[in-house]
Amino acid sequence: MQTLGLDDDSEFTESNRFEENTEPRFWKRQFKPKATWKQYKFDWLFGVILPVVCVMADPFLFRTWGFGDEGLLWMYKPFAYLLSFVSILTMMAWLIWGEKLKGFSALLSGLFLAGGLVSLGVGILVSPLSLIGIVVYGIGILGFVPLISAFVYIRNAFRAFWAAECFLEKRVVLGSFVLSAVFSLVIPWAINVEVDAHRPYHEQWFRDFRGL
Repeated sequence: MQTLGLDDDSEFTESNRFEENTEPRFWKRQFKPKATWKQYKFDWLFGVILPVVCVMADPFLFRTWGFGDEGLLWMYKPFAYLLSFVSILTMMAWLIWGEKLKGFSALLSGLFLAGGLVSLGVGILVSPLSLIGIVVYGIGILGFVPLISAFVYIRNAFRAFWAAECFLEKRVVLGSFVLSAVFSLVIPWAINVEVDAHRPYHEQWFRDFRGL
């Protein structure tokens, strides 16, 4: 039976997943094993909703809207889209079911760390352009979402790891975590390389198709 508080400061509980925020130190509070109700809502916003908005509204990173042929990182689009798609879906599963996923949380922790680190790198790269975008286009503020999303994913990587330790031996959890993190990067990258290898063929096909 889950209890949802109507007040932002109230406690949200589901199988003891969430606990009331009483820790005064900010960073220690952010990385406690149990999430507060405010953190839960924050993670939904910056771990699921806004990343989807950024992918759909991307003005220059992986695609453009009539201002050029390709986005800034167009060559990494397959890698970024596949990793983002899987990361967002698994974050939704984690936020919905949490510790009910039991040992499977170890795999999620590796995926979250990989996604968080990639998001952090993208956020650092586009931050200067985002500052310009805020002044010129007014939409540049979305460029800072990857930085906040990186924090959300890395925080939940720790929490998923700790949750898995309740159901599996620590060496199993650690091994699953490492393998998941590696495969989360290697598989999308391999697909990206394969797409690049066939890109000239596809581009020629589209040119021929438009010429019909």
